[in-house]
Amino acid sequence: MALTPLAQSADVAARLRRALTTAEADGVDDLVEEASVKVLAHIGKGEDYFATVDIPTTVKIVTSRMVARVFEQAPAGVIPGTQQAGKTTGPFSTQTTFINGASSGGPWLTRSDRADLDNAMGANKVFGVDTLASSSIHAEWCALNFGALYCSCGVDIAGSIIFGTE
Repeated sequence: MALTPLAQSADVAARLRRALTTAEADGVDDLVEEASVKVLAHIGKGEDYFATVDIPTTVKIVTSRMVARVFEQAPAGVIPGTQQAGKTTGPFSTQTTFINGASSGGPWLTRSDRADLDNAMGANKVFGVDTLASSSIHAEWCALNFGALYCSCGVDIAGSIIFGTE
């Protein structure tokens, strides 16, 4: 199946808060496709996942925000993904710092985008980890009860006392 675009040009225009220019309108579909691939990779879904499932609003916003960032930086003469740029005239120095994860010329996911997608797709869930080796009670004579680093009654491997008697 073909890739389902996760945003439309109208979504990108909404993020920009203006109409797309002619040049932007010509390239928006390609950038939306590229952004969609990155979003799908982050959330761990296949290219056709949203063909039968409604696209969550958060996913549309993040995808269109990625494309809007490319359009916002291009007219300012800033390389897309640039976080900071500096120039010195003499003796001719230049410095560019890129946002972590940004790709030159294409859409990228920011830390905020990743968090939004994780929340929208239910990736942030509370969980607990049992820090005890076993929920069973060791025998009174088990070596663990005397400071050893090993179990001598078998509870750690069987869940109940299997060596000796209680």
